[in-house]
Amino acid sequence: MAYPNFMNSYDWVDGWRQAWRLPSTQLGAMARALDDRNVKPPWIAAAQALGFEPPALTLRRTQSASLSLLRRLTEPYSKPVFGIDNVEIDGVEHTVNEEVIVQRPFCRLLRFDVANRQEAPHVLLVAPMAGHYATLLRETVRDLLPAYTVFITDWADAREVPMHEGGFDLDDYINYLVAFVRQLGPTTHLVAVCQAGVPAAATVALLEGGSIGDGVPPASLTVMGSPIDVSRSPTQVNQLAAGHDDGWFADTLITTVPARFPGAHVLCIQGICS
Repeated sequence: MAYPNFMNSYDWVDGWRQAWRLPSTQLGAMARALDDRNVKPPWIAAAQALGFEPPALTLRRTQSASLSLLRRLTEPYSKPVFGIDNVEIDGVEHTVNEEVIVQRPFCRLLRFDVANRQEAPHVLLVAPMAGHYATLLRETVRDLLPAYTVFITDWADAREVPMHEGGFDLDDYINYLVAFVRQLGPTTHLVAVCQAGVPAAATVALLEGGSIGDGVPPASLTVMGSPIDVSRSPTQVNQLAAGHDDGWFADTLITTVPARFPGAHVLCIQGICS
């Protein structure tokens, strides 16, 4: 059955963001100008010195907050860096080294470790592939560093991967994780966050079952906020999924990467739909 495709709008969304690039900057400047924490006109300072806040101040703050919210909704965001330069261990600051140890079309495997430290246990942190960057787990990496050498999956934005590199589905996701676990060794602890829980569990099952040759399972598997069995605690999201068939999701959510990106015309799901 065919469904109306309301979300095949990657080109529209991308064009909208590009059109708002300059206005978004101006909105930010206006919001800062109205924020009395940045600029305090003399009449506000005089009123506050007398012990009261004029009604106009509340209006300025409302306008500033509204403009700031609009800027956040329209501002294009680039990929942030992890920026973990040092970490405190037993009250002493230590330098942290970051390096790329595996480079694949759809993922980089990053390694974080304390400089000049002897071998520490390994943790492979599997970041979710759900419309945001692995840097969302920056604080998790920082908190693990005092006790572990931390490896993390830094997934690529599909729009930046050329079509000739092929597609990326659940099987590819699991194959990537199998390869990473094999490279890091059986003493590695696997930690999967949110959406990554299902492919991580499948990875461990395949390695544990010996169905993929010389695979050796990781030392442990930890899942954090992962929807392993959504039928146990159904939410509105689960009810939405149960109320539609596969065709609805394919026709409604899947779109193509706009022509101006390296991955032009590749089928994908936009991050705003995740």
